[in-house]
Amino acid sequence: MTELRKRGPSSKLVKAFQAKKAVKEANTHNGNSVHNKLGNLLKIVMFVIVVPPMLNYAGLQKEREFIMADLTLYDIGFGQKMFFNCSGSGKPTVILDAPTGMTSDSWVLGQSELAKLTRVCVYDRAGLGFSEAPPKLNISDPGEGAVARTLGKEGTAMRMVNDLHRIVTFSFPQERPFVLVGSELGGLVARMYAHLHPQDIDHLVMIDPISETLFDDVNNKNDLEKTENPWISYWFGHLLLSFRLLQVSAMSGLSRLGLLTGLMTSPLTTLN
Repeated sequence: MTELRKRGPSSKLVKAFQAKKAVKEANTHNGNSVHNKLGNLLKIVMFVIVVPPMLNYAGLQKEREFIMADLTLYDIGFGQKMFFNCSGSGKPTVILDAPTGMTSDSWVLGQSELAKLTRVCVYDRAGLGFSEAPPKLNISDPGEGAVARTLGKEGTAMRMVNDLHRIVTFSFPQERPFVLVGSELGGLVARMYAHLHPQDIDHLVMIDPISETLFDDVNNKNDLEKTENPWISYWFGHLLLSFRLLQVSAMSGLSRLGLLTGLMTSPLTTLN
């Protein structure tokens, strides 16, 4: 009995303990390996998500500084500046107003061709392209309140008409009468401008113009099914979404990457 008590642990117990220890170490090693892999994967994902947009933003700022160095913005009042550019010579002057959500870039080809015949001007509506967003006027201030009531609310067609009129009348006067060309929303602005300032207009050209009643309720007492205005669902369900996605794509650098790799093509064709 004395000899049995003095004996150390049996070989079976030692082996079982060693096996258990080995399994524990293996599990720890596997856990650390999985953790390391997940950590590395997270770093890669963060690098892909964060770094390209930061580099793209820096590139956009440099490009903006380079382009803005050769541009002239015109103050139309209350510190708001807008982009207006003319080329060519001759009469009458032609002013081009861009489609919905687009800038004066959409007229690059048209301006180049028309400038061979006469003077052609393009501009960016407030908040688009190089034009600054309309300022928030203080309604409680007598001066600004009167101007706000006269000009109309920001982002309305009436305000866009007044912006254009102030440019061609005070900031960068253009010889009257001129030809006003507008596409889509630009067509609505052009028509309203011709209505408010007919003495300024020689000819009015509207390309796929939209109507001021575009978002009105189309239901009437004879419409038993209460048909919904199809333009509302198209505008909010498709058009605005596509514009937002393009903005996010440009901001994140995906558009730049797509253009560099050939997966995307620029809508503007290089002139020969």
